[in-house]
This record gives sequence, C-alpha cells and structure tokens, in this order.
Amino acid sequence: EMKEIAAVKVRNGEVLEEFQTYVNPHKPIPANITELTGISDETVKDAPELSEALPKFLEFAGDLPLVAHNAGFDMAFINRACERLGIEREFTSIDTVEMCKILFPDMKRHKLDVMAKKLKVGPFDHHRASEDAAVLGRIFIKLLEKMQEEMQIEISEDDYPDIADADAKLIKFALDHHAMIVTTDYNLNKVCSVQSIPVFNVNDLSNALKISVAAGEELVLTIVKEGKELNQGVAYFDDGTMIVVDGARSLIGQQVSAVVTSVLQTSAGRMVFAKLKE
Repeated sequence: EMKEIAAVKVRNGEVLEEFQTYVNPHKPIPANITELTGISDETVKDAPELSEALPKFLEFAGDLPLVAHNAGFDMAFINRACERLGIEREFTSIDTVEMCKILFPDMKRHKLDVMAKKLKVGPFDHHRASEDAAVLGRIFIKLLEKMQEEMQIEISEDDYPDIADADAKLIKFALDHHAMIVTTDYNLNKVCSVQSIPVFNVNDLSNALKISVAAGEELVLTIVKEGKELNQGVAYFDDGTMIVVDGARSLIGQQVSAVVTSVLQTSAGRMVFAKLKE
C-alpha cells in the first residue's frame, strides 16, 4: 500500500516545484517499515485517502514523463492504484537506473544511494519518498549534463501545443526530424514499430546484460520492501532486477535464502519470482 507520494518538477536543469503527501493505508504500519522510513501510524492517521492523494499527484504531474529509479517498480504501484480507483491513464516513464548503466558502465552497483554519492548531490534520508524524489531530481540533472557533455546530445525546446499526449509529441518530433526514439516504455515501443519509426528499447539491451537466473536456482537476498500481494517481500539484484519473494513480507531488512520459481521477461523489463527456501 502507498504511504507517501512525492515528486519534483525539473526543467532546464533546475528543480521548479515539489509535491509531497502522505496516504492513509487504513492498516497498521509494521515496525520494521517505521524503522526503515520513519513513517508511523501516527504520521498517516490524518493523511488523505488514496482517492484524494493520487489525483492530486496526477494533476501535479500532468502529461510530463515520470522519472524514477527502477521505474518498473514505481510504475507498478501507480498503475495498480489507478486501476483500483478506476482511473484510465497511460504514462511515459524514464528509468534512471538504465541511464546510469549506460553512462557509468564500469560501476557494479547503480542504486540510488550509490549514485547520489557518486554524483555528489548531497546526503539524504533514503527510503523516504520525499527525500528520494528530491535527490533523484538532482541526479537526473547531473545525468542530463553528463549526456550533453560526453555524448554530444542537443536538447530541443520544440513543442507541439496542439498535441496533448506526451507520447504523441515524441512521435511527431521523431517524424519531423527523422529521429530514432530511445525508450524504456513498452507501449511507446509498440506504437513506434507500427508507425515504422526507428526505436531502440534500452530494456532490451539491459536485459541482455542482466544476471541470468533460472527456476530452481538458490539465491541469498536482502528483503527491502513489501510486495504488492499478501505475504510478498521484494529484493533486488545489483543490476536493479526486482525479485518478488513469496512468504517474505515480515522479513524486511533481513537476509534470506530463496529458490527461484519463475522468471518473467519482456521488453518492459524483467521480474524474478521466488519462494523462501525450506
């Protein structure tokens, strides 16, 4: 369940606006979550309902692309919340984990705290949405600067005010400039393919380079978050791959042994499913 939503708006290398709200989950927050995030039952007791908090966030975001570190995980929460509230919305997302892998290929780990230290964007209280959003905004600015300096990328201010949808703007721009679209968005990838627009899905390259695992393989993992379903815990490989571990919801912050049950891999990303080793 969502307990906090936070974001910042970035334009021309500057953070312009900030958004933050707690969300009342209407159930007790486990002690280990409070220890990890600082969010307690007292923190959220007077917080708005999800039905109020999420629309406010969506209004703040507008049709802008959503930037996240390991975007697949965050977008899964947002899409699930929209589905619960009957909100039909398609999003364009940018995954800074994939950007970091391209710009810093010699680094073995690209976690948020690791990149914050590498890019010297200041200390922050990790695992809090407000802090994570603020530091990710600064990281994203640094990544864009590095891309411009090292990859000779020109940032265009061209806009199409008569087109509301962000993906449609990108497609129009690509057609006008005979450009290739580089994306991590599976839906945008499909639209480009249908319209014969050159497209490169970064996830395809990332998946080819990720740690290979198969059903039956044993793993040693650290559970860092609750999963979406009852009794699930979530862990990550160093390459950002999410592992959903059945039976590990109460083991956040602990190291566990698990056995891989299945691997789901598409152009939208990869997820590994596992269960605790008996």
